[in-house]
Amino acid sequence: MVFAERDMQLSNLDEATAILENASYLTDAESRYHPAMVPIRENSRLGCNLIRVEDFVDYSLSNGITEGGYALAQICEASGIDQSTVAFSVDEVSILEDVEMDDTVRGLLDAGAQVYAAPINENDMAYVMTESVVDAMLVSAEQGMEEYGDALFEAFISDDFDTYLNEEFILESIQGKLQSVKSGAQNYMNKLQDTISQAAGKSKNWIARKISSLRSLAAKAKNKLGSNANALVAKINQGINYLGSQLKRPFTSK
Repeated sequence: MVFAERDMQLSNLDEATAILENASYLTDAESRYHPAMVPIRENSRLGCNLIRVEDFVDYSLSNGITEGGYALAQICEASGIDQSTVAFSVDEVSILEDVEMDDTVRGLLDAGAQVYAAPINENDMAYVMTESVVDAMLVSAEQGMEEYGDALFEAFISDDFDTYLNEEFILESIQGKLQSVKSGAQNYMNKLQDTISQAAGKSKNWIARKISSLRSLAAKAKNKLGSNANALVAKINQGINYLGSQLKRPFTSK
């Protein structure tokens, strides 16, 4: 067998193995996920102690616990809080992306638990890019160029970045939003390139982040514009439905 030079280069697995070979390892006891390690955040507005569902699931899986009530009892006892004060939070992206997380949340709700959804962070690159194209749609409609805004929106939804990022307005909008959170020019380019690379793989996480961003922006448009947002929200819903079809799941706006 002849090995091509490119086959002799380090693969991602080789690189990871090289790092691990030089790493210092914890003992089994040191690496266990103890119940006191599950973060609990007091929320005075809601009057409860919040546990992220993602952390709750990680703890249960790491310890081979299949009964949620038992896992919760351990966590509460270790942190010295009453179970009756506990509610759960879950990232909206997690539910959209992961059917098993969806099932877990439904199970908690069926058991009578309070579960609050956390929207996507507005500094997330998916949100920043989605907001830039929604802004473009609004401006285009005001200037009597609605079809132009719709074309940009369709390009973004379908990950046609050659069209979407060819508009100076879009690039300036993205950079301006990132600069407001003190993201340097180089960091901006790195974030943009990383996002484009992820989108090229059509990952569920990227699609879920776009759906979550669209849902949040639709809700904001309704609150700000009232009935004047109906046309915009209808188009956003079309985008959500298209993205939902890629995940094989139906979604609607808030």
